[in-house]
Amino acid sequence: FTSSDVNPDTQVCSQSLCSTAAGRYMFLKKTWDSIAQRLELDDFSPLSQDLGAVFLLWEVHALPYIKRGDLRAAVEKAGKIWAPLPGSPLKQSTFAMY
Repeated sequence: FTSSDVNPDTQVCSQSLCSTAAGRYMFLKKTWDSIAQRLELDDFSPLSQDLGAVFLLWEVHALPYIKRGDLRAAVEKAGKIWAPLPGSPLKQSTFAMY
């Protein structure tokens, strides 16, 4: 996308999967809109995206595991929101932990 003013809300399809995911954390449009409203973010800048990602990690209780250095447990928690992470219950291909 060409501007970080807003989430571009562009649907991209690859094989049978279509998504509005965008940005450094691949936020879905509906997820980003909810985060932006709750955190009062007025743009889609890298800083706003970082704040949004940390908020999502807080929301799924992954931050304590990150702070302790238990990345396996943090990734397990974060898999609820980021489909490619190992063990994600979302219906998409996942990556291995190592």
